[in-house]
Amino acid sequence: MRGIAPGAYRFDRTQGTLISIREGSWGLALQSAQRNDNINIDLSAFVIHVVDKLDFRRSHRMIRAYRVQQMFAGAALDAIMLTSSALGAVSHPVLGFGASAVDRLYAIVDSSRGALAQICVGVARRGGYLGCSIVS
Repeated sequence: MRGIAPGAYRFDRTQGTLISIREGSWGLALQSAQRNDNINIDLSAFVIHVVDKLDFRRSHRMIRAYRVQQMFAGAALDAIMLTSSALGAVSHPVLGFGASAVDRLYAIVDSSRGALAQICVGVARRGGYLGCSIVS
């Protein structure tokens, strides 16, 4: 992305800006967190991880808090995809990534927070390859 150095950033809601967590090339590091070898993270302009508290509290039905958290993560993915589309970019949610590996990259292991969702964002362009393909 123009004007932004490669690395990892977090969004600061109070300032409405991105704050650097770590600089450097993240393509290979993120690639190693994928469960499928045919996903090429480097073809994305950027990758967004939705990070939140890991809420494993159990209700009397044993699953409520976790299910609600999944719905919030899904709503965040929808918002990212709609915003990307409005700006002329393409986006693709990725299922099956190694959340614990991503947590290590962001240095949030044992912090009660973790990566809940991942979405790759890029620009649609002509080419003889798939930017992100998933085979189950």
